Amino acid sequence: MDLFTAASHHDVLVLVVQIAVLLFTVRALGEIAQRLGQPSVVGEILAGIVLGPSLLSSLFPVVGEWIVPQTAVQGYLLEVISLIGAIFLLLITGLETDLSLIRRHARTAVGVSFGGIIVTFLTGFLLGQYLPDFLLADPSQRLVFALFVATAMSISAIPVIAKVLMDLNLMRRDIGQTIIASGMSDDTIGWILLSIVVGLASGEAISAGSVLQIVGSVLAFMVLSFTLGRWFVKKALDFVQDGVVSRDRLLTLVIVLTFAWGAITQALNLETLGWIMQQVLEWGFLAIIIIFQPELRRALEQLGRGKLFSSSTLNEESERNRLIEAMSKSVSYMAKRRIGALISIERETGLSEYIETGIPMNSDITSELMINLFIPNTPLHDGAVIVQKNRIAAAACYLPLSESPFISKELGTRHRAALGISEVTDAITIVVSEETGAISLTANGDLHRNLSLEDFEVKLRRIWFGVEQQQTASSWWNWRGEKNG
Repeated sequence: MDLFTAASHHDVLVLVVQIAVLLFTVRALGEIAQRLGQPSVVGEILAGIVLGPSLLSSLFPVVGEWIVPQTAVQGYLLEVISLIGAIFLLLITGLETDLSLIRRHARTAVGVSFGGIIVTFLTGFLLGQYLPDFLLADPSQRLVFALFVATAMSISAIPVIAKVLMDLNLMRRDIGQTIIASGMSDDTIGWILLSIVVGLASGEAISAGSVLQIVGSVLAFMVLSFTLGRWFVKKALDFVQDGVVSRDRLLTLVIVLTFAWGAITQALNLETLGWIMQQVLEWGFLAIIIIFQPELRRALEQLGRGKLFSSSTLNEESERNRLIEAMSKSVSYMAKRRIGALISIERETGLSEYIETGIPMNSDITSELMINLFIPNTPLHDGAVIVQKNRIAAAACYLPLSESPFISKELGTRHRAALGISEVTDAITIVVSEETGAISLTANGDLHRNLSLEDFEVKLRRIWFGVEQQQTASSWWNWRGEKNG
């Protein structure tokens, strides 16, 4: 067995220099691209061209000696950094992928994916068939070459697509989710086709059975992740939130889970098809992040809820008390008269993206104004009122609806919206039912129903001041026991 030896001092120095130069160049060119009205990823990709053998490293060899790996160890070190970056990019992409939007536009995504494969494959095949012979290494293998070109043109780059959509603020919109879903489908099919073509070109025995075996193992892994995996993640989150006191416990858990599932997808790549099937497994890893998105996203959102950097003063507490009193008075009035209401109070996690969907108010909070906003048949009575920094920021706002299958069917859109916003932010949301006048409150994914006015005020005060934070943040399962209570 070979003994382990650490990288040399020079190799480590080169790595540190590479990271510094790459980060600076990427950010600088990304900024230039944004100022020119382009996604920053355009400049970031250009950084690799500028620094690589295509330009500076070729014109100035001394630059290449420090930027382009010169030894195998230097290449391995830089590859590890790249791999970690790719994993985190896939994590962010998975967290930004909305399965509900994809389901709503599944037919469109399938159509786009089908068109993307057929059109690019046919054009690539024709290109390979009609290229001059002198451009081919072996003209007698033109058919295999044409198949290779066709398949290569059918493959996209999910990380680049995701980064472009994020830069353009399209990731959470219908078109962005459709593009991501189509790209994942295109790439999965494309990499499988490419593995077959490479097998034909190299003379390896590639059978349909061997391809199906690997794809089947990936699908089986995804099914297990949907079932046992989700159960494990929820239990791990509950344990860490309730039983671990470290400040960064949630961030640590998310990172550990990300790399653990990445290791499992990498371990599945044990077949003879080699590195090409690894690309399919990378999209399998992205799919796993999407599967665990509700749990991981909620855990990350809760990172901003700690009180380490909070600087509450007596004046702030007095202002909060005034806010609670105004809420209690307005809720009491509306509950007695069965006036439906939906009020979301921003805490540590920002609600700006939801505020933008409504009508700006920027008004002082008074019970009279709050009541008038929800009077039926008035222009602003539909949607939610969002409170930000102890002021009414906007009215008639749209909140995300919870997709949980465990919600009681007797609950309407207001309750689903209140639960939805509590699953992705730490907002406190108040609901008054227009059918029964019942008062409900959601926070941290928990639904508290049929509250008396006294219980409502006590619970609102406790959650607002953080006394119940450790308890209410505990479990995705908690509100299931209360959903019929």
